[in-house]
Amino acid sequence: MSTARSASCSSERGSDRARRPAARARTISGTVLPSARTGVDVPARLPLLSTYLGHTQPRDTYWYVQAAPELLELACGRLERSLGGQP
Repeated sequence: MSTARSASCSSERGSDRARRPAARARTISGTVLPSARTGVDVPARLPLLSTYLGHTQPRDTYWYVQAAPELLELACGRLERSLGGQP
């Protein structure tokens, strides 16, 4: 059995292409979010994550990181703490 079939990926033309961003977004949420919550330097680890996702450049992975509302919330909280509550 093929990997795509065992993962319940449809073999219809274009359908696997549509699933890739969703799978990447889940990977980002499942790996980056827990790391960010524990204080890991996520930008420093982005090249490793980019390689894992099959991206040739980390900039191609930034889109997924920026699109995760939970990560944006954590980033805003860190920024506010670093500014000491200043606007």
